[in-house]
Parts: sequence; C-alpha cells; structure tokens
Amino acid sequence: MVDLVIRFIYELRELRGKIYEYFMKKKYPDYCWDEYNCGLIKFIWGVMSNDDLTAYKEPNLHTMNDIDITYNRKTQMYTLSIETAYVFESKKNEIDYLNCLLDVFTKYMIQHNFCQHEAYNLWMINPNLNFSAASIPELYTQFKIFVEGYKAVYQ
Repeated sequence: MVDLVIRFIYELRELRGKIYEYFMKKKYPDYCWDEYNCGLIKFIWGVMSNDDLTAYKEPNLHTMNDIDITYNRKTQMYTLSIETAYVFESKKNEIDYLNCLLDVFTKYMIQHNFCQHEAYNLWMINPNLNFSAASIPELYTQFKIFVEGYKAVYQ
C-alpha cells in the first residue's frame, strides 16, 4: 500500500511538471525544461569557475560560474552575477580577478557583435550595483563602470 501511495505521489509530481512546462511553453515559446531554464529564469552565458564541482561540461544554472548572465522572462531584464565566494590576498588580486571577468565579458560582446559603448544615463535614475538591465550592452556598461571604478579607488 505504501508503495502505491509513493508511486501515486511521484506520478502526480510528474504530471504537475508537465502541466507547468506546457503553460510555460505557451507563454514563452523558447522555454524548455533543462539546466538552462528554471521557471522564469533563462541562462544566457557564463564562464564556469575552476572550483565548480558539478559533472557539467558547460556553464549553466546548476554550475558555479565566475561570471554569468541570466534573463528573467517576466520582468524582461538581464542580470549579471559574479562569484564573490573567493578570499583574495590583496586588492591587487581582486582587481586582477575583476579585470579577467571584464575581459571575458568583452570577448563575449565582440563575439556576439554587441555594442560595447552603450550610453549610461546617470541623471534622473537611482544608480546601484545590482547589475540588472534591459539589454546586455547596458549590463556590460554597468559592469565596466563598476570594474573601472573599483580599480580607481583601490589601485
């Protein structure tokens, strides 16, 4: 009897997942249930950390990434994340790490023919460091301002 209940619960979860996927595909045609999608979040790009312990060969939502970009389908915003779990011996090492991340992001921008000189309007907005933007070029500009500013303060 217990086995039957467990099997029923498992099948109910499967059905619920399929129903969820069906409605997500209707609303967002590019949706797919995999390691690159989690609900409303879609993995766009990233660089896996050398410290990643997963079995994945490519960066995705389940891997530890030094830098990555995700997209929220509901808000239609891109978010940049960087790995901050590291402890560096000096500010110079921190700056080197940030420069490396900016370099790989710049290569991504060039590879995909994105503008690297997106105008940043500082006036009449609320400047912050949450690295969210309506476009990847805007996200790049925010990150470049952060890295260059960090270097200016601590170099």
